[in-house]
Amino acid sequence: MTPARWRLATGITLLHRRWDDGCVVFFAGPGDTQLMSGVGLELLQALARGPLGVDALIDVAIASDPGSDRDSARFMLADLIGQLHKAGLVDPVDE
Repeated sequence: MTPARWRLATGITLLHRRWDDGCVVFFAGPGDTQLMSGVGLELLQALARGPLGVDALIDVAIASDPGSDRDSARFMLADLIGQLHKAGLVDPVDE
């Protein structure tokens, strides 16, 4: 995860349905639907409020899953952000 900050891609609005240990997120705009963890939803909701740096996103992940540590949260975040970026749902912020 090279860029220091990330944001939701332009035109993305999140709609979601959560249950026990997962959720479905509909990305209004492109019309994509993704099945993801509650932590993933928390990260997307944080990005919906505005661009965030990697350290802030790691803090969100740890707060959503208190059993995780910074290293595992960083690994999970790199994977998730990479997938969402490839799908055109999040973008790096140019500084």
